[in-house]
Amino acid sequence: MDPARELRELRRIEHRLTAEGPGLAATLSALGATPRRSARGWALLAAGLIGVLVVVVGALTSDLPFLVAGGLVLSATAASHVLGRRRARHNRPGGWRA
Repeated sequence: MDPARELRELRRIEHRLTAEGPGLAATLSALGATPRRSARGWALLAAGLIGVLVVVVGALTSDLPFLVAGGLVLSATAASHVLGRRRARHNRPGGWRA
């Protein structure tokens, strides 16, 4: 589809939405402007907390498999966090080094 045509179509939809429901249009505009934590961020947080809990349980019970499993979970969570940041930084409009 032609980019100019897409832009005209989006503006037409925006104008119609504003005319039919100004409250809804304002809400949608406000939602788009606020940064929101993605589901991936919540999953990383949960995995990190589980990893810390497993390490603590392993330390309290002196159980080596728990310590190793918790360490693996924390390592995987940290690696996923770093890769996600790199991917997000790379996809910015300024490019990789922006």
